[in-house]
Amino acid sequence: MVNLLRYSAFFMLIGRAYQHIRWGGPFRDIFYHPEGLGGWYAALIGRPLKVIYNDHFYEYALSYFSDGVGFVFLLAAIVILFYERLAKFKWLVYAALGFLLLTFFGFLYGKNLDQYGMFFEHTAQFFAPLLFIWAFQGMQRKVITLGTIAIAITYFCHGLYAYGYYPQPGHFADMMIIGFGMKEDLARSVLVGIGVLDFVFALIAMLSLINFGRLENSKMLKIIFIINLWYAVIWGVLTSVARVYTSYTDGMFWHWADQYWLEFLVRIPHFIIPYVLLKKMKS
Repeated sequence: MVNLLRYSAFFMLIGRAYQHIRWGGPFRDIFYHPEGLGGWYAALIGRPLKVIYNDHFYEYALSYFSDGVGFVFLLAAIVILFYERLAKFKWLVYAALGFLLLTFFGFLYGKNLDQYGMFFEHTAQFFAPLLFIWAFQGMQRKVITLGTIAIAITYFCHGLYAYGYYPQPGHFADMMIIGFGMKEDLARSVLVGIGVLDFVFALIAMLSLINFGRLENSKMLKIIFIINLWYAVIWGVLTSVARVYTSYTDGMFWHWADQYWLEFLVRIPHFIIPYVLLKKMKS
């Protein structure tokens, strides 16, 4: 269990490091947002946001800041990979958690602060490093509790998009169309059904925490919870691979790999965490 959670956190952080260093983090959405730090910052320095937008100094500052965050993610990933020898540097892991939080706030600001599911759908990614540290320290019950809550929130928020509570993302439909050869109308209808399944998964996952003490005495409950976790594992793998597979264009391998390989890495916790919970439930 410890090593599964180690690699889950490691690869997620590597993916986020590559994203920030190669492509940049979503910090413009935070620092330039007129209803967020952008308005506060403009008032502080006495310059309109429009002027700040066009000033290369601020662009370079944001670029260097994004690179720095990426290197923190990279160092934190190395600490986790060699945690037995580098545990004294775990403060880097906690620093990475802070920057992950800032990154996910950036995604929320990118949606104009009206799609909070965008922030909370990254819950499993955020807690992946902490779950590893707790597992390493032998805090198994906390791993089960936090892991269940994290994956339930993640899938519930995914469901909000698939079901259509928020506008269904175009790439969700594209994955169904390219991956399974569906027509668009059918793809969007299937996504609604998947959203319902995500809601059901989240509900059953949370009920498993409430009824955890009864699992040993109820074979039926245990079977239901095991099937539920297998759904999360399989669907987590499929959605992670689909983001890479459906984005491939013939003859453009390096361009495709440069942009999309990280989309798989950052989602590894989405299926590793439920798999760890599944192994613990079976033991």
